[in-house]
Amino acid sequence: MTTPALLRHSAEHLITILKELEEWIQIHQYDSVTEMRGAMNQEKVTNPGASERANYIQVLHNYKNLFAAE
Repeated sequence: MTTPALLRHSAEHLITILKELEEWIQIHQYDSVTEMRGAMNQEKVTNPGASERANYIQVLHNYKNLFAAE
């Protein structure tokens, strides 16, 4: 969803994205992006099917909200 946001708000929006990512990393107590990498690997998830379905529903929800605002 980064490309549509940049097209809508210009490349300066990257500053906002970076700030929000840094806040999210702090809230979830990660020290770096490297530490985050693989945290949601399906091999580590108890029920990979449920995780995949939840992710799919979230993608659909975000897609709907993206175009509902226009």
